Amino acid sequence: DEDFHRMDGKSVNLSKRDSMSLTDITLLSQDPNTAVRLSRDDATEHLRLLSVKDVSGKSLIFIADSDIEAELLFCGLKLLLECETARLGVRGGVPINEIGGKLRKDSLTPVAAR
Repeated sequence: DEDFHRMDGKSVNLSKRDSMSLTDITLLSQDPNTAVRLSRDDATEHLRLLSVKDVSGKSLIFIADSDIEAELLFCGLKLLLECETARLGVRGGVPINEIGGKLRKDSLTPVAAR
């Protein structure tokens, strides 16, 4: 676990079990790799799921309140992932030049980006 200090002086604790580095994400999907069934009465539940997988194989699964919210969350996460990949030069735990991208001169190493 890590403690982060906010500008107002309070600290926030992030669990390493329930978080992952943006630079380690290998898959962002609306099709989770596991069957999730929270309610027998909700036939649209699968439309509200988001799955994020990292290089170690760990997955985080989110369930949104609605399918529209799931779409917005997916698009927002995708934009954030693309922006951070361009800014840091790391995707899926490897430099983007190893996967066909172009590094900027201020790009980070995968270890430094974590």
